Amino acid sequence: MPTIHFDRPFLLLLLVLIWAIHLGLGGWMKRRSWAFRTARFDLARSVARSFVRYRVLTQMPRLFRSLALSFFIIALARPQLPDMDSISGEGVDIMFALDMSGSMRAVDIPRADLDRYIRTGKEPPNRFEMARQVLKKFVKERDEDRIGLIVFGEQAFLKFPLTLDYDAVMTNLEGLILDDGLGDHEAGCGNGCTISGRGTAIGDTLARAYRRLSATSQRNRARGRVLVLITDGKNQGGQIEPQTMIEKLREHNLAGDRGEINVFTILIGDPSLTWVPTYDMFGNLRYAKPDQPIPTDKALLEEIASNTNGKFWETPDEKTFKAAFRNLEKTIFQHSRPVQGREMFLYPLFLGLLFLLSEGLLAALVLRRFP
Repeated sequence: MPTIHFDRPFLLLLLVLIWAIHLGLGGWMKRRSWAFRTARFDLARSVARSFVRYRVLTQMPRLFRSLALSFFIIALARPQLPDMDSISGEGVDIMFALDMSGSMRAVDIPRADLDRYIRTGKEPPNRFEMARQVLKKFVKERDEDRIGLIVFGEQAFLKFPLTLDYDAVMTNLEGLILDDGLGDHEAGCGNGCTISGRGTAIGDTLARAYRRLSATSQRNRARGRVLVLITDGKNQGGQIEPQTMIEKLREHNLAGDRGEINVFTILIGDPSLTWVPTYDMFGNLRYAKPDQPIPTDKALLEEIASNTNGKFWETPDEKTFKAAFRNLEKTIFQHSRPVQGREMFLYPLFLGLLFLLSEGLLAALVLRRFP
């Protein structure tokens, strides 16, 4: 249920002063003595009743005046109700940067779960597939947010620009092919992969995202702009250092004239649960522990997020990755979409005027003193 909040709540302290004065004057008037002499009891009782009614009636203008002042102060404090249209209305530019390096083929599950997949003849979801499925679910739930995607491995390139065409987004996500690592460096990947997985060009990715998002900020400062960087590795390859782009993004946000670009980073994988796919001499798929841990750079991802007013999540498995995405969704719209309040000051203003008019009418017509 929507709750009222006040834009200037400090003004409500004046209500205490008004009612302290009102009650103080009321106590002083009660202490005043009223007396007259008569030998008839029935007359005295009748006069007393009339006096009590008169006394209550004479207090009404003062009560109406205090109520009028109270409602005027409440109106000045600007009561507001959350505008539900504004809360549900979106309109955020969200650029995803998805790691498609070879290490994203890794699987992060306990050995018992891996054996269960193998016995049933199913392929366990790897890091890339897990991220793709969560991204597809996220896109399905969008309404007015523009979605874009950058994929990166040895290099980084824009897979599709910011768009509201969610069908095209889903088609592009379905069409992504991860490098299987079987091709050679000269011929490229042998499975028609979307991008070579021999590297993790985080710096180039930040640069491409910045160019796209900063261009939209020049045209429309009201839209929120977000980059979500999903990776399992450290910066390897590319031409631009991440530190260069961190400083560029920080300067952009500090300038304040084109709106912020918030970068949210997600690190995938758990070295203690990592299994990498391999092929035996007969071409059969097998899973084995990597010869050495897949290199990561948690500190870099934390630095990117902290310098851009974003957030960092470490997700060792599918469950925590999905939880991070739920948290991400809440955080994105909290950052990017200020909630407009529907002004409610006219209601207390009207009540204040009503009580003020009532005080004037009561004093002029009922309690009027005749010479």
